[in-house]
Amino acid sequence: MNFIPLLILFALTSSSSLNEEINLDNLFETRWVLNKAGGYISNLEEFDFVIYNTPQAKDLPYQFQFAGLIFKKDGTLLEYVWNKCGTGNPPDFYEAEYQIEKIENEVTIQISNSRQWDGDYVIQGLTKSNLKMIRINLN
Repeated sequence: MNFIPLLILFALTSSSSLNEEINLDNLFETRWVLNKAGGYISNLEEFDFVIYNTPQAKDLPYQFQFAGLIFKKDGTLLEYVWNKCGTGNPPDFYEAEYQIEKIENEVTIQISNSRQWDGDYVIQGLTKSNLKMIRINLN
């Protein structure tokens, strides 16, 4: 059996899925929460987010379920936090800034003035219900 046609077909379909246009409309005005069922972030470079208040998010530990990020269209990032003890009166969220740079089909987000998200990220995947980012630089 000749596997070369199968390899060529796989390469073509794989490369086309990597170069698909990212629809940034899915990013904005949505509260994204980390999708970490165990409550532990083992890799501080790859991040998988789901939408807040969805069935998938409701199964997450509280520190992820009630936290999250909202990318406003004006370049403001809202960083939600979970107040574990209910002590004090911290704000529901903190404001940070971000900028998007799009070169060909690669989208980079630079976050600044954040409590914990400062850095540069590449969007690896973005759908209406999932956001995958990789940190490429820590600021």
